[in-house]
Amino acid sequence: MKSSVEVKIAGRKYPVTVKASEEDNLMRAAAMINKQVEQFENSFAVKDKQDLLAMSALQIIAGQLSIHTELSTDQNSVAQTVTDLESFVSSYLKKVK
Repeated sequence: MKSSVEVKIAGRKYPVTVKASEEDNLMRAAAMINKQVEQFENSFAVKDKQDLLAMSALQIIAGQLSIHTELSTDQNSVAQTVTDLESFVSSYLKKVK
């Protein structure tokens, strides 16, 4: 079931329709964006909200891409370990027969 919610980002309100199960994540995402905008606003002399939003989007997505890269590396490492174990077990079983 979908619900209509209103999120406030950088002082502007946006109506959004989402699945009820996704509403919490949407609100958390808006809070993260607002926190990042506020941090940039406090750290830099930039007052244009659009610039702050662009900087925030870049920072958040760069973090997500970094996490994605780490996960991919971890998955590749696990896949290689599984392949190595399969080879070891296969080799061992051939010797035992």
